[in-house]
Amino acid sequence: MKRVYQYLVGLLILFIGVDCGALYAQKSALVRANAMLTENPRKAVLILDSVVRHAETKTLSVSWTLRGRAYFELCRVQNYSTKNELLDSIYNSVQRSFNYLPDSNITKDNYILLRYISKRFYNLASLQLKDTALMKSMAVNKSANASELLKRYHSQALSNFNKFKSIYETY
Repeated sequence: MKRVYQYLVGLLILFIGVDCGALYAQKSALVRANAMLTENPRKAVLILDSVVRHAETKTLSVSWTLRGRAYFELCRVQNYSTKNELLDSIYNSVQRSFNYLPDSNITKDNYILLRYISKRFYNLASLQLKDTALMKSMAVNKSANASELLKRYHSQALSNFNKFKSIYETY
């Protein structure tokens, strides 16, 4: 019986050590991603995507804010500011960060990110509406392709404007 007890205690210590090691590894990945945020945002995005999927760190608001900042840097550095997927990723990250009750510094970073993406959504919506108006005036032959393209541009513009409006009214 004593031998089984020693075995169970050893096994318990091993599990606790592995669990603490995993948490330490995820937190060190957060620090590593934060350090490479400006130099290599693509690699930081890959690291932070794995961090927010991990059970230990997905409830930390700092991991979600850093993920949003990484996507922001990717937009800024590589001029992907017109990609809706990246803007949506920033917005989703900020929303998740607010769900986990961030401290004041993280909240300030979240508001900076929200200001950035709200401007981008507004600019995208206005550009797409201008393109729609231009395409309507140029589409003389009213073909099915032109009509379909106009509907798609108009729905994208409306979607981007609704995202801007949601951010503006909520935050």
